This record gives sequence, structure tokens and C-alpha cells, in this order.
Amino acid sequence: RPSEYFNFKSVYIGDPNCLTLYSTGRTTGLIYDCGHHLTQINPVFEGYHLDTNSRLINLGGYDIDQFLINQIQNSGISLPSLSYTELHTLKHTLNKHSMTSFQLPDGQSIQCGQLRKQDLTEILFNPLMIGKDIKDCGYNILETIQQCDLNVRNQLRNNIILSGGTTLLSNFQKRLTQSLSAYSSTKIKIIKQPNQHYLQWQGGSIISQLSIFNV
Repeated sequence: RPSEYFNFKSVYIGDPNCLTLYSTGRTTGLIYDCGHHLTQINPVFEGYHLDTNSRLINLGGYDIDQFLINQIQNSGISLPSLSYTELHTLKHTLNKHSMTSFQLPDGQSIQCGQLRKQDLTEILFNPLMIGKDIKDCGYNILETIQQCDLNVRNQLRNNIILSGGTTLLSNFQKRLTQSLSAYSSTKIKIIKQPNQHYLQWQGGSIISQLSIFNV
């Protein structure tokens, strides 16, 4: 058993969505978690994950990566084999408009201006760009909230937590605000935390410091 092998004093198995909220000092909110392969929209109320109202969407950073690779190849650049880290760096470099070029591992340079003609973030709001017939993330967030009980909707609308590496794209929060406003006139608050791709880990570290584990 892991607890015996590592000599743990205690073990706590927590819901990752609740851990994400704990890292922000909240127990109620809606987590929009956009990772590499999937997007998850999970409402949590007073520390309880409302899993029957959650959504799992087949759209994530991988789709943006593939779109970016196609753009590079269509521009006539012979693309070498890129590691995940290198591709991730290039993707986020394109969101920094001060960057004019990006050097590939083989020494070639890509002019960033050539690839900014299409906003990579827009894929999450218009999945038809890559041939996926999926509603955009703003629509899915509001639909998730509407499916929850009436008495929790307002709290969820005012505590939308961004999580996952794909939400680190620099203009994502602004674009999401525009999308949500297009579907609803109700006030909505989006919360962007530092290191939002590590929120679950941070929440777990906070929980581990509680006195109940000092046994």
C-alpha cells in the first residue's frame, strides 16, 4: 500500500474540482478546465461537485497545436519534429505581440506575424474552424449554469474559475467575457488566478496543511 511504503501519516482522496476551488479560497464556483485533450466544465456548491450537471467536451490544447502545425506547414516551412514543450512555447509566443520570430530546433526562424492572421484562441469559440461541430465555450458554460438549481446559479455566475494550461493564452479571458456577454445580459465574473495550470495541486497542498491531518 502507498501509505505503508511511503510512511504517510494520513491519506485524503479529494475531488480535483474541489481542490481547484480551495486554491482560490472558495468552496462554490464553476471551474472551466481546458487541458490538452479535453475541456471540462464543473459546477461545485459548498464543496460538493455537482457531477450530474458537469460537461465533458472533446476540445482542448491538442486541437490548437494541430491547427498551428498545419498553419506552419501551409506557409511553406519544413517543420522538424517538435517536442510538446517546444510546441507549447511557440503557441504561447504567438500571443505575445512583442515577439517577432521564433527559432525552431533546426535553426529555422518562423516569423510570428505570418501565424497571427488566425487567432489560436478563436478555435475554442468557433470549433468549426477545425471541423468540429461543437458549441463555443461561452455557450457551454452558461448552459451548464442553467442546468443547476436556481438557488446556486447566481453564485456560479460570479465565480467562474479558469483552470488548465490552454486558458493561459493571453487573450482568452477577454474573449470569454465577450462570448458570455453575447449570450447573457446577467452580470458574470471570471476569475483568473496566477499559475492556473497548477490550481489542483495548490488546492491539495492547502488541504494537506489542515490540522485534521496532523495525527
